Amino acid sequence: MKLPTESLMSFNKQLINDLLARDITLVAVTKNKPATAIKELIKLGVKHIGENKVQEFEEKYHEVK
Repeated sequence: MKLPTESLMSFNKQLINDLLARDITLVAVTKNKPATAIKELIKLGVKHIGENKVQEFEEKYHEVK
């Protein structure tokens, strides 16, 4: 999986901060994405993450927490 470039990461971080400042709940859905992608979202400030399948959630949870 390709991770976003640094400039895109910066844009995403600003967008996330703007959404959070407006009292909007941003929910990232990580269907079929690896735990490394979830860790990047957490670094950007995302606090609500949804997973499509319980089995995938259980596998990724221990890597991400």
